[in-house]
Amino acid sequence: LVTWGILEQLVTSNIVLPSSVIMKRSWVERNGNFREDLRNGEDLEYWFRLGAAGARFAYTNKILLYRYKQPDSLSGDNPVTYTNHIKALKYCKDTAISKNHKKLISVINRSILFSWFYLMRLCVRHRMWKEVFIVSFRTCMYLID
Repeated sequence: LVTWGILEQLVTSNIVLPSSVIMKRSWVERNGNFREDLRNGEDLEYWFRLGAAGARFAYTNKILLYRYKQPDSLSGDNPVTYTNHIKALKYCKDTAISKNHKKLISVINRSILFSWFYLMRLCVRHRMWKEVFIVSFRTCMYLID
């Protein structure tokens, strides 16, 4: 059973694989479903929302499944992935603020900055200059908000 630090760990590196989760239906009924406005990153935001609501997380060291991730998948190394990750982190920040988890704000802001850095690196590599400006502006707004 994970008794501390799960929210910090989630926004730093989403450690929960959706296909490995077992939870009571009552958690879904009380906290809603995945956000449909996120193309990816919805699992990160969902686990954070459940953790902020008091859900307990546990893990086992036993291998229960193997995961294959295609390079061109939604969670691959591409601009859409990082853009949605930043958006999911913004929702996590909103949740942290609403649940009065003030200590998490700086951790979330740091994760937003790391995601922004990787996104900028990809955009520059692909010469997507307009996207660099737009995403930089939006990311600044997320950090200021």
